[in-house]
Amino acid sequence: MQLLSKSENAYPAGRRKWLVHSDVCASGDATVRNLSLTSCVKGQFTCDSGDCVSLDKVVMYTAY
Repeated sequence: MQLLSKSENAYPAGRRKWLVHSDVCASGDATVRNLSLTSCVKGQFTCDSGDCVSLDKVVMYTAY
């Protein structure tokens, strides 16, 4: 896997684009996927930046 999207944050937390290589049947195909890595706990929403927001502060996937 290779991180494609860069941000001001040096860590890969949040929603980022990754190049995922497939070893299935030795096809060697690679696809770009949006993956989220989070440290948020139950009851929290992961923002694209990787920040955690309480679910009671989220409306239609937008923190307020």
